[in-house]
Amino acid sequence: MEKQSMIINNILSNDNLNCAYKQVIKNKGAAGIDGMECEALFSHLRTNGAQLKESVRNQAYNPLPVRRVEIPKEDGSKRKLGIPTVTDRLIQQAVAQVLTPIYEPKFSDGYAIQASLERPSAISYSPSSSSCCPRITLRFSSLPFLSAAHTSCLLYFSA
Repeated sequence: MEKQSMIINNILSNDNLNCAYKQVIKNKGAAGIDGMECEALFSHLRTNGAQLKESVRNQAYNPLPVRRVEIPKEDGSKRKLGIPTVTDRLIQQAVAQVLTPIYEPKFSDGYAIQASLERPSAISYSPSSSSCCPRITLRFSSLPFLSAAHTSCLLYFSA
């Protein structure tokens, strides 16, 4: 419980939240379902920041539903996109900044899509924790592939 409390404190630290705020503003992005633009985030946090931090600390924070939009693709079809609220993006960014350095090194090659993946694609063999179930993992650095792939076609194979 002490470690969880330390992680929450790190997520909600002023330094981490300020860094998350700067990243959200830098990334810009459209308004979510609440209609709040990035430019309004600062005044929103001045008014509601303490309450927001307490709701996260008390595990009472509930993100709003995403705003659904369709983005046209080159082939004329459309890709569905969910746009979270600016406040939700701030919390997501703050959490990611703390958890990514902790957990990303624990994922071995073949178990996760990694931001540092440089090869266009790779197939790797990853022995699982259970000796009876080795894993063959496809890794892709192509985000267009992931957005175009039909979810039902992305299967987990065990040998």
